[in-house]
Amino acid sequence: MKYLIAAVVLLASIGLAVAASNVHESVVGEWCQQDALVFADIWYRREPGEDCTKGFYLLVEPTRYEFRNKGQTMFTCRNTDVKITFDPKIPVATKTPPGVFVSKAAVTCKYSGNPDCPRREVTTFYFSKGMLYMRNKMLPRTKAEEKACPAG
Repeated sequence: MKYLIAAVVLLASIGLAVAASNVHESVVGEWCQQDALVFADIWYRREPGEDCTKGFYLLVEPTRYEFRNKGQTMFTCRNTDVKITFDPKIPVATKTPPGVFVSKAAVTCKYSGNPDCPRREVTTFYFSKGMLYMRNKMLPRTKAEEKACPAG
């Protein structure tokens, strides 16, 4: 009986650890910005068969995301911690009661120009009115990071 309880507790703790690094399912998918000249906060969902290679493309998976510009990967980010909250003020759609799940992810990103010097960032995602809203904030480097990557 002790072993059964220990196994249940172990499995529950593993499940919680995995869930803590996943963004909310509403933001998972493939997203585009066709005519954008600069990286923007608002993305539309890629339609089946749609070619996003002429603009910006964002692939959001539960534990990571990847950003491409004109078909080339610019950076990839892996979640290290995710906090999901419910914001009752953000509208889901025009004529529905407001409220969406917001994923705030602490991530480690590797940029194509400097893959050996990852950067820590905080990315916020939510889905509203048929669009993905994404905000990204680069965190200052620690002294250890500066020493390992002085020019990055």
